[in-house]
This record gives sequence, C-alpha cells and structure tokens, in this order.
Amino acid sequence: MYLIKAVECYAPEHLGRVDILIGGGKVLGVAEKIDPPRGLDCAIVDGAGLVAAPGFIDGHVHIAGAGGDGGPETRTPEVLPKALAEAGTTSCVGCLGTDGFTRTVGSVVMKAKSLRAQGLSSFCYTGSYQVPAPTLTGGVETDLCYLAEVIGVGEVAVSDHRSSSPTTSELLKLGKAAHVGGLLGGKAGIIHVHMGDGADPFRPIYDAVEAGDLPISKFYPTHVNRNDHILEDAKAFGKHAPVDITVGAGPDEPPKAIGATAWDAVIALLAAEVPLKNITLSSDACGSLPVYDENGTFVSMQVAQPRVLLRTFQKIVRDGLLPAEKALALITSNPARILQLSGKGRVMAGGDADILLFGKNWDLQWVFANGVPWMQDGDLIRTGTFG
Repeated sequence: MYLIKAVECYAPEHLGRVDILIGGGKVLGVAEKIDPPRGLDCAIVDGAGLVAAPGFIDGHVHIAGAGGDGGPETRTPEVLPKALAEAGTTSCVGCLGTDGFTRTVGSVVMKAKSLRAQGLSSFCYTGSYQVPAPTLTGGVETDLCYLAEVIGVGEVAVSDHRSSSPTTSELLKLGKAAHVGGLLGGKAGIIHVHMGDGADPFRPIYDAVEAGDLPISKFYPTHVNRNDHILEDAKAFGKHAPVDITVGAGPDEPPKAIGATAWDAVIALLAAEVPLKNITLSSDACGSLPVYDENGTFVSMQVAQPRVLLRTFQKIVRDGLLPAEKALALITSNPARILQLSGKGRVMAGGDADILLFGKNWDLQWVFANGVPWMQDGDLIRTGTFG
C-alpha cells in the first residue's frame, strides 16, 4: 500500500493538490487529506514538487513484433516490459500489421498474456492488415467472446499498396462481426483501420457505413497524419468519430518522411474544430516505419520505440502547445473511453492504480502499474522477466 501525499494531480483534469491512497492494485482514495491506514503497512511518498497523472495508454503497439517489408532481416522484435514502463505506458493494445501470414493472432494474444503476467495491462486486436481477418478461434466474434485480451479487430489496412483491398461488402461484414462480438463479449468491438497513402483514403470506411447500419464511430482509423491529404480528410472524419495520430519516430528520433508531426497534427485537428475527445496518440512501437520510392519499392526502415509517446507528450507541454490536462487526455482518458478499458485512463477512487509522478519540467520520476512501482526517483526498479 502506498500513500502519495500533497501531490499536484491531473486526473487528467486538474484536481489541485491532493493525497492519493493506493492498494490492492486500485486507487482507494483521492482527497485533500488522507491519513495512513492504521495497522497496515503503508509506504509514504512525498508528493512535494511532483505532479501525478494517469498511466499512459498506448493504443497501437506491435507487442509481438512486426515489419518484414524489406525481407526476413527486417522483422522487428517483441516489446520488452521495461521499454513500456520507462515510457510511462502502463497499458497497451497489441496488433499484427502487414505480416498476418508468418505472424499469428495467437502470438499477439500470448504476448498480451505475458505482459499481464509481468504486471502491466495489455489488450490486443484480432486480425491483421488482411481481409478476411486471421483469427485464433476461427471467427472475429468468438475471439472477442472467448479471449479476455481481444477488444476489437485490426489493424485492417485500406488505401494502401500492402492491403488486401477489401470490398465494401467485406469491410462491412468485418465491422458487423466486430460489433456483434463486442456486444457478446462486453468489449469495444471496434475496427482499428490502418490508413495508407492512397487517394481519398477514408472512402472505404464511408462506403461501408453507407452500405449498412454500423455507426461510423465503430471505425477507428490510425496513421491519420502520415501525409497531408489524409490529415485534411481526418478533419472531417474526426468531427464524427475518433482518429488516432501516430507519433512514429518522435521528437528525439531520426527524421522520417511524414505529412505532419504528431503535435502539429493535434493542433491542426483542434483548429478544424475536431473535438478533443475524438483525438488520440499512439506510438506504433515495435512496428517498422518503412520508406518506399515512387514505384512502391522498399528503400529503408526505422523501428518505432515506446518512449516516443512520452517524449511527444513532454514536447507538447514543455512548449506550451496544449495545457497539461488536454495533452494527457490524448493518451489517457480518450483511449480508455474509446476502447472501453474499464478502470483505465483516470486517477479516481475505484480505478486501477496506474499512476505516473512527474518532477520538474515533466521529467518522469515514478511509475505505478496496477499499484506496483516500476520506476522510483527516475530509475527503473522493475524490468520484467528478462530484464
């Protein structure tokens, strides 16, 4: 049990200075003054000079590895728990990508189970770029029903030279399967859509919605800042449904060809009157960031890292681009609500004890995941099974 005393708290809305009591993996109380429970072992954390916030939710991580676009030697490795923890990411959502053939849904589910067993929170999508979607139980619906980790289907590729070019009927049926499976399994049942570089990129989604009776909010497109015309179209789409901005290489990584940086994309969407609640950021961690020439030939590749989500948040707040509560919402309460991750994304009594403590200039000092400290005074004290 831990009692964080007199800490400035963003929940993500600003609560002012409070005490936070955590135990049994939960937040037991958030109040102006909380006394240590009598007769119980309770460590006191002095919150003076610190800022508390919810643990980050990274909604797009290739937890079991990805890549392969440039041949077998370009397959990327699995994510390490310590890489998530040092980035302040206490919850993540895993997915397959281009390679839904030699990599499997089963490997992603088992990696999510591994991260959970080591103390972090992990969820995943069934399916991959391809339609029909690869599954573990034989159907999207049954994956959502039977597998606790599975919350939707994705990342399904559209408007991309690597996609399977799903027809309107195929995309609609996939959406229906995710929707029904979500209803039966008590999950979000969302379709996480990889947006490629093709012209009129949102057209496949619009056509599927117009052909059936699924709400547009069931489709959750990502990489909406990968080029200028996608970002422009995302301004219209985002007024009606969530959109996910890919941090990609991030502010402290080598440059990558991209239409807009994550922070510029956020500002552009907000300026176009896209509601803040409809915008999220994700890292694409462990995913390859391939570069192709005009003929679609693979040229080079980078690998996204979990830390870029933290670095991008820090840039946004340090540069005064957004108030802290708005910047935090992009990676805490917004993805928690969109993906229906109960107990996540907020500092509140009864919620999961996923709490970050920041020091001066938003330097990360403490990380609690499900009530267990992974970082203390800026140093990792827990790293997972393999260090």
